[in-house]
Amino acid sequence: HPARRLNTKELARGLEQALRPRFPQGEVTVTAEESEMYLGGKALGEGKVDGAAVRRAAASWLSQQPGIVTAVARDDLYTAPDVAGFLSPLRRGYYPGRSGDVLFVPQPFHVLSDRATGTNHGVPYSYDRQIPVVFVGRGVRPGTYMHEISATDVAPHARGADGAGGARLVRG
Repeated sequence: HPARRLNTKELARGLEQALRPRFPQGEVTVTAEESEMYLGGKALGEGKVDGAAVRRAAASWLSQQPGIVTAVARDDLYTAPDVAGFLSPLRRGYYPGRSGDVLFVPQPFHVLSDRATGTNHGVPYSYDRQIPVVFVGRGVRPGTYMHEISATDVAPHARGADGAGGARLVRG
């Protein structure tokens, strides 16, 4: 896969345009935040359209866009089959009330951004999840340890190493 940028603002504008003829009862607005789309507008706010139908239509449209592997409406996040393993990380990161209405996964090496430079994290690919961790300081045994750890393992180790105590209170 060639690397490229996916402009999230352009995706949001394209999605709004695609939803307009499908739901002519009123305005549906789209705001993008990384790999999540937030839907709003009068049509949804006033109940003029079926919210789940709009979210599913949005997920369907996003799934067909170049550079997008899959998309899912929040309504289907926990019931859709996770054939390729992409939904599992979306499920772990989903927070009702804060997360988007439609979540999507870009193809490998595609950066979601409306800026011309920079990068981000949060895709379910090994190149983004495998990050070296270095601890230095009092209480840290010198050496190289080639172990896989999760992000939840970092806080208790850092908390215990800083001498402040409290590592027992942190899960990981």
